[in-house]
Amino acid sequence: MTVIDMPVLGQRSSLAWHALFDLSEKVPNNWCLVGGQMVHLWCVERDTTPNRPTDDADAVLDVRAQPTILHQVTKALVDIGFESAGESPEGHQHRWTRGDATIDLLIAEHVRGKAAARRGVTGGTTLDARGSNQGIDRAELVTVNHDGRQAQIWRPNLLGALVLKAAAFTAPLDQGVKRHLIDFAVLSTLVTRGDQLAVQMSKRDRQLLGNAIGAIRIDGTIIPVIDGADLGIERLTIALNA
Repeated sequence: MTVIDMPVLGQRSSLAWHALFDLSEKVPNNWCLVGGQMVHLWCVERDTTPNRPTDDADAVLDVRAQPTILHQVTKALVDIGFESAGESPEGHQHRWTRGDATIDLLIAEHVRGKAAARRGVTGGTTLDARGSNQGIDRAELVTVNHDGRQAQIWRPNLLGALVLKAAAFTAPLDQGVKRHLIDFAVLSTLVTRGDQLAVQMSKRDRQLLGNAIGAIRIDGTIIPVIDGADLGIERLTIALNA
């Protein structure tokens, strides 16, 4: 199993990691790390400095495999001292806090009916996340060392992380979609020939990745500020056309 030594990159970020470790002790399976901390973990694994700071942690819950996982995870969070940060008009309670530690909970996309309506321990539902199925289906269990502690955490493989970020860019209600392109470009710098991404890609993967690459090139401001992004995007483009 891959072992990753995750350094302390800031107090709030470290608190988020400790929260993930606490959660993993109570609920070890059927959820997967996504978001900025996923990008940070991949950067550290490949000896690269993360480009964008992030303080919270994001976890996507596999309600397909475990329909009651939202209740299970939110109960675990309450048991370790977390509380809901509030409820949206739609009844979603996706953000959970414990002091300065923050965890955002999401569910797999395209879930309908009873699974989407499942409620957490305090009565709220939560949001689905675009591309999250790719992250869950391509999740790998890794050992993470952080601040004197160790835990096993599920996180997407590199292609899963790239597809997840490419899909997140297409979310219509996300006001900060550019951050997903920045994360995508950072992840592209980690790609090596040994990853053999081309043989793993589905038709849908290629569509999402190609869309993100096109958006990054049109934007024009992302590649110049991320070391190695020009080469990373080129490698991905070659893989898409393989």
